Amino acid sequence: MKPTSIPFTKLHGLGNDFVLIDLREQKLSLTSSTIRAIADRKRGVGFDQLLVLKRSSRVHAELEIFNADASLAEMCGNGLRAAAFYLWTQGKLRSHETLTLETAAGDRQSRAVKKIHPNDTEAEIECEMGVPKIKTIPRLLKRGIKLGTKTHHPVLVDVGNPHAVFFTWPKNQAQLEQWGSLVENHRAFPKRTNVEFVRAVSPRAIEVQVWERGVGITEACGTGAVAATCATLSQGKGVGPMEVRFTGGRASVRWEGAQQAAFLQGYAARVFCGEWLLTNPHEH
Repeated sequence: MKPTSIPFTKLHGLGNDFVLIDLREQKLSLTSSTIRAIADRKRGVGFDQLLVLKRSSRVHAELEIFNADASLAEMCGNGLRAAAFYLWTQGKLRSHETLTLETAAGDRQSRAVKKIHPNDTEAEIECEMGVPKIKTIPRLLKRGIKLGTKTHHPVLVDVGNPHAVFFTWPKNQAQLEQWGSLVENHRAFPKRTNVEFVRAVSPRAIEVQVWERGVGITEACGTGAVAATCATLSQGKGVGPMEVRFTGGRASVRWEGAQQAAFLQGYAARVFCGEWLLTNPHEH
């Protein structure tokens, strides 16, 4: 018998919010229209990313990540922490042990800073984010991108997903939307890109505004924190570990340089649980 509804958990990391659907014990295919319906903040639940947990034959679970427009995201640092927190609160995994999730960007490990209990509503978690790569500027970006009245040259960073980091600061939300959309859809990025705007607070702290590919403005971005840190350190603009300040809160990034893995630390929180009614006959 086909399910008529599916349980979900609403979580967030630094205001970057998620709906998590646990499919480790059942098979269900979610259509793009349903993903967009759940993402709708007026008529659905609302999220920046949808996290789907599935069984893995190798590690604790497989994590699929979808953006609000139903496009597939390779990686999400805040989502990784949120999924790890959810799994630890289920009570079957001990939070003092390292938890490994299979993602489209590769296996990623997480550890709880303190012991997590099933009734906890939030926890501080550190996750391994893989080895970031500073990418070569493509020919179409050699002359930079005009943002406002000035031309700026991004630092391109691959954190399992693409990022373009700019050392300039939008003066308001309208400008952030304009600049973010312009860069995300620039012809130099055929698969689009995430965008970060960075300014220094001190040698060990930066502020970051985020435009996420397939989502828009978000209050924080885990991979964006890593990308912004790597761009800052690679340009000699600061020293690590780096405190990254977003609208939604603060994270910490450790990165020792080229060929080294980066580590992201911040909190993840559970907000509420519910059920989504399945009305699409193509879902099963």
